[in-house]
Amino acid sequence: MPRRISALLNSLGLHAVLTTISFLFLLPFIVVIRNSFASYRELRDNPLFVPTNIDLGGYVRAWDRANIPIAGLNTILIAGTTVLMVLILGSMAAFAFSRLRFPGQSQVFLFFMVALMLPSATLMVPLFRLNLALGTHNTYLAVIGPYIALGLPLGILLFKFYFDTLPREFEDSARVDGASAFTIYRHIMLPLARPVLAAVAIFQFLTTWNEFVLAGLFLTKRHVYTLTVTAMIHRSSAFALIVIISLPVALFFLLTQRHFISGLTASALKA
Repeated sequence: MPRRISALLNSLGLHAVLTTISFLFLLPFIVVIRNSFASYRELRDNPLFVPTNIDLGGYVRAWDRANIPIAGLNTILIAGTTVLMVLILGSMAAFAFSRLRFPGQSQVFLFFMVALMLPSATLMVPLFRLNLALGTHNTYLAVIGPYIALGLPLGILLFKFYFDTLPREFEDSARVDGASAFTIYRHIMLPLARPVLAAVAIFQFLTTWNEFVLAGLFLTKRHVYTLTVTAMIHRSSAFALIVIISLPVALFFLLTQRHFISGLTASALKA
C-alpha cells in the first residue's frame, strides 16, 4: 500500500511539473490571443487582464490591410515547394550515403553535418549578394533556395539514421532480380521510411512557415510578402495577425503530432 501511495504521489508531482511547464510555454500565446481582442485603450490601461469588451477591429484591419489571402498563398507555395524538395533531395542523398560507396563519401557527409551548426544569420550577406547577382531578389526563389539548403542537413541526418539499420536483404533480393539503385530507393527504401518522411515534412513545414529573417530581407515587395513579413509591416494589428498566422500551424501540428513523434522516435531508435 505505501508503494502505491508513493507511486501516486510521484505521478501527481510529475503531472504538476509538466502542467506548469506547459502553461509557461503556452502563456505567451495566451497573452497574444488576449491582446488580439483588446482595444488599444485597454492594452494601454489594462494590459494584464481579460478585456471587458471584445474588439474584433484588429482582425478586420488585419484582413483588409495586410492582404492575407495573397500573403497566405505565397507562404503556402514557398513552404510546400521547400518541403517537397527537402524530402526528395534529402532522402536521395541519405540513400547514397547509407547504401552506396563513392570517393570522398565521408568528407561530403561531414560537410553536410557541419552545416547543421552554421547560423543562418551568417549567410545573409552572401545570399543577398547572390540574389542580386542572379536577379532572384523579390521572387520565390530568393528564399526557397536558402530554405532548402538550410533544411537538407537535418533531413539527410534523419533519413540516413533510418536507412542505416534497415535490413539489406530486401535490396539484395531486388538486385538479384535486376533492380537498379534508383528502383531500390523508390520502391523499397522510401515506403519503409514513411515515419521519417512525415517527421521531416512536418518539421520543415513549420520552420519555413514561421521563418522571418530571410523572408524579411529578400522579399521586400507587397506581391511576394509572406505572412510573417506582413505581420511585421502591419504592426498596428500585429496581435491579430500573429493569431491568424499561428492558428493554422498549431492545428496542423496537433493533427500530425503523432506522425512527427513517431518519425523522430524511429530515427532516434535506429540511430
